[in-house]
Amino acid sequence: MPSRKLPSRIVLEVERAISDLRRGEPVLLETQDKQRWSVMSGEHKPGAKALTQASHPAVQLMKFAGLLPRAIVQKVKAGAGKDLLKVTEKAIRHYPDTLAASLTKVSEAHVPLANAKNTRIIAFRPRFGHEDHLAVVIGDPSKQKAPYVRVHSSCVTGDVFGSLRCDCGDQLHKAIAIMARQKAGVVLYLSQEGRGIGIASKLRAYELQDRGMDTVEANEALGFAADERDFALASSMLKQLHLKHITLITNNPAKIEALEKNGIRVEKRIPLVTKVSAYNRRYLDTKAHKLGHCLSGACDTQ
Repeated sequence: MPSRKLPSRIVLEVERAISDLRRGEPVLLETQDKQRWSVMSGEHKPGAKALTQASHPAVQLMKFAGLLPRAIVQKVKAGAGKDLLKVTEKAIRHYPDTLAASLTKVSEAHVPLANAKNTRIIAFRPRFGHEDHLAVVIGDPSKQKAPYVRVHSSCVTGDVFGSLRCDCGDQLHKAIAIMARQKAGVVLYLSQEGRGIGIASKLRAYELQDRGMDTVEANEALGFAADERDFALASSMLKQLHLKHITLITNNPAKIEALEKNGIRVEKRIPLVTKVSAYNRRYLDTKAHKLGHCLSGACDTQ
């Protein structure tokens, strides 16, 4: 993993590029192999296949700017592009870890919930701005050796509107109920809608799913990876809450791997089984067969 003690100039490099892209200006990207690309926002064409790999630094940059799948990427000839703002692949690669490492508590309040009255919510924000992330703290988790934790990515359609296309809302409320019975726990509510692609692209992905694609195929057709989330954010929040040994409520082994890679010990996994319906069956099948989720509750994570 890249060093998290990165000079602020690297972050500013990406931030300035993001600002120009959002204003409709092109930027000059220099990759590690010295290739030069002009990158700018473009018009979205529903269902159009990505012409650049999701791992390409130009695509990564557009993701940070929240502009995918609106992108035009072109090679720049030697000597051209001198009037464009320059951003390097190195800065782009290091940017997510820098944001995660810079997370800071910015506010906190007691917010009683329907099933968990003794609850406080803490807001975290990267030093350089961007989305706020929340820690919903029930009771006093610090008194337990391995308190219950749920790492939950925001889902406006499921958590707020009760969408039947996913199981997110059910998972969130079941996790809170489990913690309420334990009288302690933490839900990390990360601003990573649609597995990190954002609400607008998530709705575009729904359009593609209605045409026959599954959730993974739809994300990839829009230029994203199957899962764009960054769980280093969760690890940073847990460390600031002084929780380094936890019991994780999840069906996703990738979360366990990511947390442990970033210094959090997952002592035990608690499965979170929800109801299958005609509306979410294909979505759940794809999570199980393509993303490795343990929906039966039978996976051994140790």
